[in-house]
Amino acid sequence: MPKEPRTFTDEICPAKPPRQLFYRIMERLGIEKKLKAIRKRLSFSYIALIIFGALVFVAVLAIRHEVRESEFGPLVSLFLSDTNVVMLYWHEFALSVLESMPLYYFILFLSGLLLLLVSLRLVVQYISRMSLLTKSICKHKHGLN
Repeated sequence: MPKEPRTFTDEICPAKPPRQLFYRIMERLGIEKKLKAIRKRLSFSYIALIIFGALVFVAVLAIRHEVRESEFGPLVSLFLSDTNVVMLYWHEFALSVLESMPLYYFILFLSGLLLLLVSLRLVVQYISRMSLLTKSICKHKHGLN
């Protein structure tokens, strides 16, 4: 009976993967999934930041226009020029200022500013989380973990 010829691959032992390879792969996949979610949230936060920035800009323009049209401007100049008279009749002056103030646009401005600051905070948080995850990925890639 003829023997089968021996090949080079018959004598090589099959390579065994490192003990923790499966767990490292699963951990890396989890990190990649988190990174993808953070990128999505970051893009949403950037869009919100742009929208709320535009809202604040429009509110500032509207306040500026309303102050020019209302009696609010002359009352402020009266406060700056005749402070003693204003302090003497402060109650009537305060009611006049509140009556002439463009309150709707101030509320719009303050709410837009609040939302702008919240979205800016989210952008900063997501950027810091993303940098931590990319550092973690680099550690895994170079075997420093």
